[in-house]
Amino acid sequence: MNTFSIIGTGRLGTSLAFALSTKGWTICSLADKSLSAAQESRKIVGAGKATADWLGAAADASVLFLCIPDEEMEATAARLARGGLEWSGKVVFQTSGLLSSNTLKPLKRRGASIASFHPIQSFSSKKTPAGRFKNIYYGLEGDARALSIAQKIVRRLGGRTLLIRPQHKPLYHAACSMASNLLVPLFD
Repeated sequence: MNTFSIIGTGRLGTSLAFALSTKGWTICSLADKSLSAAQESRKIVGAGKATADWLGAAADASVLFLCIPDEEMEATAARLARGGLEWSGKVVFQTSGLLSSNTLKPLKRRGASIASFHPIQSFSSKKTPAGRFKNIYYGLEGDARALSIAQKIVRRLGGRTLLIRPQHKPLYHAACSMASNLLVPLFD
């Protein structure tokens, strides 16, 4: 269970791929709608295959991280579930702070274990140092198997877990936003 692929090679996806690859995990694929974005991330991470084939990226690894915008999550999960891939034994994480793992239900129905894996940290660049993942909290919720693996990943990254109930994700997200994005305006 130490191979992974990333779908969505923005700041979080690339930074997470780099951090995990420095902690003994094997990156299989970095996938994005834009092949050039995936290739840029491949250069930063220094490993894995850059691709625009999301289903192929999912097939390559035992763990899949969806680091895509919230508004694309449900449609992407449904599209991947219809792709004909064998999902039994795979673990799929989505990295939204707002959405629960329920957005991944189409993949669960196909046999995948699912969870929400949200680092409570801002990422301003694709070139975030791996150490940025240490000593931060990760908001986690999902099924038991996926949560067990998520907790192992968090420990490997040197972080701390915060277990959440799916129905509390909006409140959790509001608290994260207040503590981060809205802290300066609040003091002002």
